[in-house]
Amino acid sequence: MNEGETFIRPLFPSDLEQLKALHEACFPIQYEKHYFQNAVHGRAGMRSWAAIHPCRTSGDAEEARSQNQVVGFVIARVNSAWDLTPEEHVGLGLAPTDGTHLLYILTFGVHEKWRRRGLGDQLVQALVGYSRLNGLRCIYLHTLDQNEAAQRFYRHAGFVAKLEIPRYYSLAASSAWTDTDHAAILYALDVDVKDPRLPPQSNAGPLRSVECGSSTRLPGLLPLSLWRAAFLRLGLVILRTLRVDPAQAKLNLVRLFSRQQSRAS
Repeated sequence: MNEGETFIRPLFPSDLEQLKALHEACFPIQYEKHYFQNAVHGRAGMRSWAAIHPCRTSGDAEEARSQNQVVGFVIARVNSAWDLTPEEHVGLGLAPTDGTHLLYILTFGVHEKWRRRGLGDQLVQALVGYSRLNGLRCIYLHTLDQNEAAQRFYRHAGFVAKLEIPRYYSLAASSAWTDTDHAAILYALDVDVKDPRLPPQSNAGPLRSVECGSSTRLPGLLPLSLWRAAFLRLGLVILRTLRVDPAQAKLNLVRLFSRQQSRAS
């Protein structure tokens, strides 16, 4: 690496304040302090990388690190198919029982002065490399339906728009967008992992567990999610036979089943 050349590395605890400032510059949303702390310490299944512009210094390595400028970042979290919402199951074509692990992009941004220099592409490659090593078969995210710049970037990076989810975001009227409720576009990038059967390595952090209490079980002691997955698969077989659009039909089935669950609980 040449002197002064921008590079990609994991976020460090010393990047905390710069990370917060860059989020404030990039997003009309206020994030809690623990979000940044989890990101820089790798807690709660989070994995994060930064685009760093090195500042010249005559001091030691620790001083040089503290003076480096964070000009871009990506924060992601390892999820399993169990963590997905009904809409995400539809968009990604996954059932809760698939046993698949994915990487979910929480926030992604590059300083305005450092855009169009390939830093965003390098951050995406960091995500792809991590996913391949850890057997994560998909990288996915939500983006605001009105954020055309972000959508152009993700399409350029190989992501595919899977689904529009109405009223996903609720923003303050004083933000950059005048309306308060906005749809989200679900984007996904399939990853060619070395071996799809490999589970995530231990350094991927803890995965959130799913608790199945008595109110979430049906007769036979099977979790409700298993019954829902079987119900959806059977319904899709019937719908394909009838030549009905499977994506829209599956979303309707999920919503119908969710309403039945709420009535039973």
